[in-house]
Amino acid sequence: MRTGGSSCQIPLMILTSRGFAVLLLLASACGGGEARDPGEQLTGRIDLMTTGAIEVVEGGMRVARDPWLTPWYGLESTAAAPELIGDERPALGVETPSRLRLALAASAEARCLRVSVRRQRPLSAAVAAPNLRAELFWESPGEAPRSLAFASLSPGDNHWHELATDLPTQAGTLWWVARADGVATAGLSAGAVSWGAPVIAPSSAPPLPDLILITVDTLRADAMERMPMTRALLQSGLWAERAVAPSNWTLPSFASLWTGLGPGEHGAGRGSFASEPQPGPEARDFTALGLHPSFPEALRAAGWATAGVHQNPFLEDWTGLSRGFERWVRVRDAVGAVAGPAETWWAENAHRPRLLVLHWMTPHAPYGAEDDADPMGALDWRSFLAQDHTPAERAAFFALSETAQAEVRRRYATDVEALDAEIGALIPRLLATARDPVLMFWSDHGEELWDAGSFEHGHSFDDSVIRVPLGLKWSNHQAALGLDEGVPAGDLGLHLLHVLAESDARLAATLRATGAGLPPCGLAPDCPAGGRGASSEFPLYRAESGGAVFNAEGQRKILPFLGRGSGGRAPTLDPEILRRLAELGYAGR
Repeated sequence: MRTGGSSCQIPLMILTSRGFAVLLLLASACGGGEARDPGEQLTGRIDLMTTGAIEVVEGGMRVARDPWLTPWYGLESTAAAPELIGDERPALGVETPSRLRLALAASAEARCLRVSVRRQRPLSAAVAAPNLRAELFWESPGEAPRSLAFASLSPGDNHWHELATDLPTQAGTLWWVARADGVATAGLSAGAVSWGAPVIAPSSAPPLPDLILITVDTLRADAMERMPMTRALLQSGLWAERAVAPSNWTLPSFASLWTGLGPGEHGAGRGSFASEPQPGPEARDFTALGLHPSFPEALRAAGWATAGVHQNPFLEDWTGLSRGFERWVRVRDAVGAVAGPAETWWAENAHRPRLLVLHWMTPHAPYGAEDDADPMGALDWRSFLAQDHTPAERAAFFALSETAQAEVRRRYATDVEALDAEIGALIPRLLATARDPVLMFWSDHGEELWDAGSFEHGHSFDDSVIRVPLGLKWSNHQAALGLDEGVPAGDLGLHLLHVLAESDARLAATLRATGAGLPPCGLAPDCPAGGRGASSEFPLYRAESGGAVFNAEGQRKILPFLGRGSGGRAPTLDPEILRRLAELGYAGR
């Protein structure tokens, strides 16, 4: 990255799983050598977040992930929450006025640029903030620059705005200009602007598969009996009825799915417990994912467009799980909220191979409507779960009558059926425009409905909590295969890379390079690490054991309760994000 000619500024913040490597990459770009985009050779894409080819002519530039925030950041959503809660993207941040320049060589095929833009923050309230204009220009040799696309950003508008434009095939210069709107104010400082996930790609997609990963929160293995539409979508693929979840709650399970590592290796999950339960609200010393490589990062580096739409505050950017995604969106926990952002992004990126992760909180508690007939309504269970308590205290608190337990199970089942209808409607619409699609299905953990005398998840390693369904279907590539009881659900992402690499030697070479550092997969017999078993670890709440380890035959060994996670890093937020949250009146996690 060059700023103001030959000088080089190191970015103020880089959020990536390979921080040291990226620093070297940027230093190389500053020194005159240009960093290579691994996806360019395979897909023709130029990822302008990593190439170092953009020159700063006026102003400064900051490379960072930029989340659009609301006061619901990190908090459970309710009906009062907006449908869109957060929208994070990697971005080039610039102050106004600014001009960036990108020299492009001639192209043998049609190409297009897609980028988003937003106003990072307003000026001081004491200053009358002008409108901003973010504009793209094309300059051919010997000709004056011409406008390609622009967005007008009002002082109160800090949402992302999409810009997309076809680019000429001849050589020329692409200019990125952000300034106050109006001739009289164009040279004045008017706040900061983010250019989000800028990518140049061929106008037609290369022959690579589209990838859809369905992830469901709190889905028991036996719940699939109530999901016929989902089962039909995955029929004749790779399937495990009772895979073993990496953990009994969300954050460590997702970290394992991303990295192929067990919670004891990646360390994401629960922080320290006191030796004995303490009165008052529990101190939630969570740890977030460290600098381990992930399969979404490998696919993005190989050329896939990557996005996720989720509903869980434990998946927001503070966890590190958003790395590798060009767009990471949180929506309200409500039926139908996932479909809109998912379908819009899917259509906008039809010219590229796509990885889309979809996450539903349903059937997470509370199940259905919290009405007078809800047996859980008589319990102040949210306050109880915010306290530190023993497993015996938990079981006593949730000791409902048989009739009440049956009603809770009925409500859980009803939520599962509603989720099946939502998935059964959305996924066929996405598949209708997909190229050679790979469809995957995964659950982070199950739910105890008094199977072992207690309720919910995050507190025990009963089969009801850690046995989950798992599936992958890639027609004409992946044979139908039923997997045994010892299969690790956390290896699904690695298995995806494995089957993609098996399909094409050129793709295999690229994935070996972009996925360097990832362990081999262990789902199917032909995987190099087949049969290494699975484990569940790191309770969210105080538990009687620290987890369970399974061998390939599904035999269980109980782990001792150590009272803490290890190996991760405490989640920390960038001071700029904290400042924005304070302005929104955020009350804290």
